[in-house]
Amino acid sequence: MAALVLARMPPAHLLADERRRIEERKREPTTVAVIRRQEREATLRELQVIWDHTTKAAWTRRMIPDIRRWVYQSNHEAMAFHMAQALTGHGCFQHYLWKRRRADDPRCMHCDEPDDTVEHTLFNCPFWAEDRREMEQCVGRPLQPNDVPDIIPGPEKELLPDDASRRRRIEAMAEGLRLAFGRMVEAILGRKEDAERVRQARLF
Repeated sequence: MAALVLARMPPAHLLADERRRIEERKREPTTVAVIRRQEREATLRELQVIWDHTTKAAWTRRMIPDIRRWVYQSNHEAMAFHMAQALTGHGCFQHYLWKRRRADDPRCMHCDEPDDTVEHTLFNCPFWAEDRREMEQCVGRPLQPNDVPDIIPGPEKELLPDDASRRRRIEAMAEGLRLAFGRMVEAILGRKEDAERVRQARLF
């Protein structure tokens, strides 16, 4: 489910239902484009209900709580490898590796934290403090996980001011935050991945 959400792709059974509804409505006195848009909205509402009630992908649900906002507002460039790890918690985190029997324990290799999760790595581990500095300067305080659902998709379009100049300034600031977060993720997870390769090489 998390992979489909990251790809902005509803599950196959929801897409099949959507196509069926579109076919059933094609004789209505409106354009197919309008029908498709309305039925995609209905599909996303269904997906949101599933997303809200699943017990899986807890970290991804925390990062992407609003399916519609993620689909329509997020930058649609290809998802970077390390960003996908940051949004799923699947990667070179000792907690993740330990659960898959690829590490002896879940403790952080860089500090005394007993559970090296994606949250610990990106937001709390003192070893990566310098890599977080740009983001902390941008937001004016330590970065928190709850900042991410606003950083990645940017401000909600319907809440932006009507004044074009103010709107552009807000959008530019939001884009700067998004890019800074991407740089932080790449810096931390890139170096962490290199360190994990060295650790794994020493085992063999």
